[in-house]
Order: sequence, then C-alpha cells, then structure tokens
Amino acid sequence: MDASLFKIRVMGYIKHHAILVTSYDERIALAHNKAKDIFHGLVSDIVKSRVNGYASFFIAPDGSKEGWEQSYEGDRERDAFIQWINEQAHEDGSNAISYAEVFYGEDNRKSEVERHN
Repeated sequence: MDASLFKIRVMGYIKHHAILVTSYDERIALAHNKAKDIFHGLVSDIVKSRVNGYASFFIAPDGSKEGWEQSYEGDRERDAFIQWINEQAHEDGSNAISYAEVFYGEDNRKSEVERHN
C-alpha cells in the first residue's frame, strides 16, 4: 500500500466543510429548523441582511478529519440537508432557499465551492 494512502486512512487530513444558507422569505426558518434537527449544535443563528429582506445562517464544519467515521457521518448529514433543500424547489427548478457548500482549510491548501444551487 502506498504510504501516503496509509497516512490518510489512519490519521486523516483536515478538510473543513461548511454550508451557507440564504432565503428571502419565511422558508429560512424552515431550513434553519431542519438544519438544527440534522446538525445538532453546529448551526448558527439566523442573521438578517441590511437590505432586501434576506436572511442567512451557516452550518459549521464537524471538526473531524477525512477518513474518520465522524467525517463520514458529516458527509451523510450534509447530503441529507442538501437533498431536503433541493426538494423545496419549485416546478421550474427555482428555489427560495439558496445554499453553497464550501470546503477550506484543507491540508493541501485547496478551498472551493463543492455544491450549490
């Protein structure tokens, strides 16, 4: 086995995942409650924008390293939440709930948007 793969599997590496969520209507409260049900303690308060009635919150990274069971659990939680958001879309594909899943702080110095709508 390649030594670098062994290190990743045994020790893991850092790759923070966070989700940013924004809406312009009451659906922000629905999304916030759903996130709190899934992510237990990792969900920020809702912050209202200064103009145009937008509101946002974020879901903090789980803190685990890639390859750890807690990381896989975080992946499943993010998948479930994003699936729920996508299920809120209108027939035309638009959605009142916008999100972006980002990763950052990775050991190999990459950051990017992983998924969004």
